[in-house]
Amino acid sequence: MVHLTSVPSDATARQGSVADGLEKVRFDDPAEDEGVASIYGSRFAAQELPQHEMPDHEMPKEVAYRLIRDDLTLDGNPMLNLASFVTTYMQEEEVEKLMAEALPKNFIDYEEYPQTAEIQNRCVSMIARRERNGHINGSSEAIMLGVLSLKRRWQNKRKAEGKDYSKPNIVMNAAVQVCWEKAARYFEVEERYSFCTEDRYVINP
Repeated sequence: MVHLTSVPSDATARQGSVADGLEKVRFDDPAEDEGVASIYGSRFAAQELPQHEMPDHEMPKEVAYRLIRDDLTLDGNPMLNLASFVTTYMQEEEVEKLMAEALPKNFIDYEEYPQTAEIQNRCVSMIARRERNGHINGSSEAIMLGVLSLKRRWQNKRKAEGKDYSKPNIVMNAAVQVCWEKAARYFEVEERYSFCTEDRYVINP
């Protein structure tokens, strides 16, 4: 499993990852009129991409793009990712264009980008009104907040009715994503499961 790494020490950062012998290979600098058409035939092919320190000298933007792009080919294909609940593949070109056009916006500054904030509010409202019972679809954080919200709402209702509110529980399909189990345990909510059968894979009210 791939994990984010820690910041290396100075000693670790000095340890290069260039293949043995490659540092001895010498390439001529491309002439001005050659551009970077043959990136792997230039001196940049013998230089590792920076890992720990900002380099002292720049490289042409075309070279940086090609080297990083080639590195990214080692990633999986999001179109074929059927094993993760964070699939991000989209077929609509217009969505990708909107995302690219919005990249320069620092969205935390709502006052500077009020219409972007308004569009966000519309999306949140649509999802919230569709899932009226506190049902959450999304990231682990959303699940945590959803379970906590359900617990508080249930407790407040029980308090108003003068009933015991010390033993909350949540009914879940046994095939739920593991974060639901974590949320229940973190917030001291009893877990109750409806198990799948050969012909039923969801909870049937």
